[in-house]
Amino acid sequence: MRITLNRIYRFLGLNQQTNNDIVISQVVVDSRKVTKGSMFVALHGERTDGHEYIACAIEKGAAVILAEENYRRKIESDIASALLKKATIVYVEDTLKAMGIIAGGLLNDAEMLTLRKVAVTGSVGKTTTKEMIACCLSAGGNTHKTQGNRNSEIGFPMTIYDMPEDSEFAVCEMGMRGLGQIKYLTEIFRPHVAVVTNIGIAHIELLGSQQNILRAKLEIVLGMENSEKSVLLLNGDDIMLSNKEAVLQILAEYGADKILVRYFGTDEKCDFRICNAQSTDKSQMFTLCYAETARYAARTTPGAQTAEKRLDVTINVPGAHNLMNAAASLACALLMDVDIDKAIACLTEFGGEDVIRQKIITTAKGTIIDDTYNAGPESMKAALSVLSGMKADIKIAALADMLELGTFSCKAHEEVGEAASFCADILVAYGRLAEHYGSKFRGRKFMTDELDDTVNVLKELIDHYCMQSKNVAILVKGSNSMKMNTVANALQEYMNN
Repeated sequence: MRITLNRIYRFLGLNQQTNNDIVISQVVVDSRKVTKGSMFVALHGERTDGHEYIACAIEKGAAVILAEENYRRKIESDIASALLKKATIVYVEDTLKAMGIIAGGLLNDAEMLTLRKVAVTGSVGKTTTKEMIACCLSAGGNTHKTQGNRNSEIGFPMTIYDMPEDSEFAVCEMGMRGLGQIKYLTEIFRPHVAVVTNIGIAHIELLGSQQNILRAKLEIVLGMENSEKSVLLLNGDDIMLSNKEAVLQILAEYGADKILVRYFGTDEKCDFRICNAQSTDKSQMFTLCYAETARYAARTTPGAQTAEKRLDVTINVPGAHNLMNAAASLACALLMDVDIDKAIACLTEFGGEDVIRQKIITTAKGTIIDDTYNAGPESMKAALSVLSGMKADIKIAALADMLELGTFSCKAHEEVGEAASFCADILVAYGRLAEHYGSKFRGRKFMTDELDDTVNVLKELIDHYCMQSKNVAILVKGSNSMKMNTVANALQEYMNN
């Protein structure tokens, strides 16, 4: 995006302080990343305050500083006037909110009004779904997407700032920690299509119930135009989202009663339905069935074709949950009028580095599914389904604690342990809550208290089955702070040697 000082003044509703317009090379929130011509935004961090680094940012070449008004006196007294003259300081009430206002202004300026926008949220799977949607839409034009985990109040505006002005599609992921956060992001972005992948219990300690999580996720409609030009695309296999009456009631409360609701999934009532799913070692095939009227949105005309259409699709990523992600992605392509054959061809090539958080590592002694980015009940079950689909003689689930589940913690671990019984031959459970996995697991199990013990048990199992010439597949997963990535790395080194 082309960001200038005068545009910033205009978006923020401030009186222009200078006739000298400045083109900003980049926006940064970390003073260590300041380059000549950039704008440094002084934010309050958990451990530090960006206002303490303004002098440093100017010395490194920042042309514009975004700072808070109540720091003006301190800035002007502490920083030498000669240094202050080298940059323009724009004072606002709240720098974080100002970042969002600027991002929203850029998106709503005249040159970006033809941009078609898709927002993605959900308790699990939103990153892969975002990647798949961007992959499909790229068949129709230049597509910009959220990079990495830039889905927060800070990262989201940065995604907008980095968007090329020739983008035809934008796919942005929206994270959530509580009520009101998705509302804030969607009102910046103003999507045409919004996708909700599922309603889990990842935030239940904070929000108290799945009903509150549903309400928080559905805030995504608050930035959408309340008309049939807007489409809310929901997972029809999710218990909470498939309750259309409850969904419509919340939409009515949010003043979004005219937005079209469409469903994807395996249920017969879904508008974009997965049929005839099959899988091999390296790929999954399915047929996407839909009525042409499902994709018309506001363009529905009398006598429109209603006969069911069928699209044969192959994806080269494992796990039944990725069939759902693929269905949502193709539905977005259809809703955006992208050539569907080209979108399917792009989706067939999807994989490798695009599947950011789940690495499948093949070694001489077997396969490791490294899914250690984070863990909640839904993502655990999805990862177990990948393990279940592996062609291996022995399947081992190495699972660590799922954290931040509050009073639902014990029950959630028991449910995952029961699910693991149908997907794994052996359970290796690590952590304070490991016993709850084990209490419902019906196969052979090992409980460990230390990461080193977990690695050693897994090594012994690998050696035991290798001596029997049996191939092993191991899923390694747990919450980030459980450091199961060290287990995955140790196993990879061991199984490669």
